[in-house]
Amino acid sequence: MAEQLLDRLPDELLRATIGLLGASGSDIAAVACVSRRLSGLVEDRLWGALVVARLPRLAGLLDASTTAPDWWAARSWRERLAGLVSGLPFQAQVYNRELENEQEDFLLSSYDATCSLAPASARALLSGDATQPMRFTARFLCMGQMQAVVESEVPQERLRLAPLGSNPFGVFGGGITSSAGLCVGEEVEVQWKGRRAHPFGWWFGTVQRARGNRITLVFRQYPSSSVWHRVKAPIKPGKEAVVNGDCSFGYVGGLRRLTAAEREEWRRHGAPHPPAPEQLQALEAAEDEWSDDEELDLDAEMAAEMEDEMDELADMHAAGAADMQAAGAEEDALPAPGAPPAQPIALQLGQADESAVMLAGGGGGPEAALPAAEPPQ
Repeated sequence: MAEQLLDRLPDELLRATIGLLGASGSDIAAVACVSRRLSGLVEDRLWGALVVARLPRLAGLLDASTTAPDWWAARSWRERLAGLVSGLPFQAQVYNRELENEQEDFLLSSYDATCSLAPASARALLSGDATQPMRFTARFLCMGQMQAVVESEVPQERLRLAPLGSNPFGVFGGGITSSAGLCVGEEVEVQWKGRRAHPFGWWFGTVQRARGNRITLVFRQYPSSSVWHRVKAPIKPGKEAVVNGDCSFGYVGGLRRLTAAEREEWRRHGAPHPPAPEQLQALEAAEDEWSDDEELDLDAEMAAEMEDEMDELADMHAAGAADMQAAGAEEDALPAPGAPPAQPIALQLGQADESAVMLAGGGGGPEAALPAAEPPQ
């Protein structure tokens, strides 16, 4: 009876009434599920208000991305919501990879991942359950021969866009990173990977010394007793370089300077405060000089010899793709330096803005009213 009465009302009156619902997910869902006519009268801005109220950071990131997925770019908010709740993927970087695993040493890093809205969050988004936090599932790129890691329960505050021009399998900026203007105590991001077959991640570090392409970095997130606390990272134009002249320490790619906003974003994810004057003096005093007789690359000859040995090993197994994988496994078997002392990773991550419009709890979701989204590839 109620539906029949509603059908007698003109479209203009129904649109005006529906427009009073604001960003209440359950109310919008209830209206959209009454009939196809009412579903078609729900203005797209209401679907947009629903998404932005619960996923403000994600919406901002995808709108700003030059490589946003097809299901988001130039689509209506209704189609975008359908893609999100269907679990369609998008590319992003995740701060502090594998935060839920305290045994991993990815503190103050950012790694590329394929992300999608977690099923429980999708149901809460549709039903208007404001008590359910929005979480994502992140599938990271494979580390050589190791199985890909999938991390669940990633809050949207840990997502960011990859730096413009960044490639997990390429040296940032062609490796042309000048130390001109870099000063002791400046905070930067540097590409680093553990093995040649691994993808690069971005790491937050502090400049201790910069001369030509010879840069010493201090990672203050690790204690001074850690082998990772201070490293020598030569920047080689166009290609990766060996850290500390020892392949077991991994490889460095490019280096990028940070804006004030980027530095503050790292702070929100646990980065230490900028070095105080006395800390800067300590950095300079602890400086490990690079001899003027050295080449621009630290221990370049030794590093080149080690790389040649690895290349020869790879050539021995170059008969096919499977043999190349075996060569990668040989490299992964190289001994790595001792890990830093075990430390619980306890970061106070920023919570979602509670002042955002929260969705009221209530009825079922608008699955029937949303267009069908294509499944992930």
